[in-house]
Amino acid sequence: MLSKTVLISESSTHPAVFRNCRLPVFFFKSVFPLGKLIERHAGIVSELGAGGSVATTAWDFARRLGCPEIYAAGLDLGFPGKRTHCRTSLSSMYTQLRTNRRLSVDAVNFAGITNADPFLTENNSGGMTLTDNRLIIYKWWFEGQIKSAPKGCLYNLSKEGIKIDGMEFRGKTELLKKPVIRPGINSTIKERIDTAAEIYSKNGFNNIKKLVQTIITECSRLEKICSAAAVTLKELQTVSEQSTLQNGLKLLSEYDRQISDSPSKELTGFIIQPVLNEIIDEEKSMFENSGKLYCSILEACEYHRIHAERALSRMA
Repeated sequence: MLSKTVLISESSTHPAVFRNCRLPVFFFKSVFPLGKLIERHAGIVSELGAGGSVATTAWDFARRLGCPEIYAAGLDLGFPGKRTHCRTSLSSMYTQLRTNRRLSVDAVNFAGITNADPFLTENNSGGMTLTDNRLIIYKWWFEGQIKSAPKGCLYNLSKEGIKIDGMEFRGKTELLKKPVIRPGINSTIKERIDTAAEIYSKNGFNNIKKLVQTIITECSRLEKICSAAAVTLKELQTVSEQSTLQNGLKLLSEYDRQISDSPSKELTGFIIQPVLNEIIDEEKSMFENSGKLYCSILEACEYHRIHAERALSRMA
């Protein structure tokens, strides 16, 4: 069934997805620094709205394709019939695997429905459907995007789904009356994939390979700098002479400059930011915070370098 599927993703998706996927893959712009670094080398320019859900990204994708009509299936944004998912969904099957004698399926489903302040709201049939404070955010997102998007025909096939202003309810019968144009769509998709593959084979692969090599080189450079900085910092903690201390601090400032002036600023920022957040929340001495920063950057660079080296070996 998936043999004719095209995967559209951003680069932060778990690597196992791409390793196990034998489908054509198209990337859109990432919101993460490391992803942005990849995009700059791979020539990724397309951007999709990230509303925090597969549904929001899929809707934005359909809109950007210029579809004159968009039909949303399964977009209920609530709990019709007090159900969290359809019975054959992955989430439903996962719930079955989690249950035991002390944790029943009903208990898991009850928690899923009640742990975000559920309430009733109007649905597409004029009745009421249970939703909660999490799902209602997506309703607001859709309504905001629909107002700012170019005019088009948007329809929701979920009769018991909560009402979304600007997205009219349509039954599946009307949708099934539409002409069958799948063969034409498949032909267009194949043509576009072949064109993209030809462009990528000329430039994309080599650019990505160069990027991975750059990441390895940059991580190795940062590892050396952080190792040297950590040694200097340790030595300064036992220094009492003022001139020696000043010289050591100047040396640390130079190390800091080399780290912050990294040619791959996105990568450096990606590595440093989580550590900075931890340091800000802790009340420790300058030496302790600096030591933690250098060690954390060192560990992060080593981690990224090892995985980049593995990736490069697969490209050989």
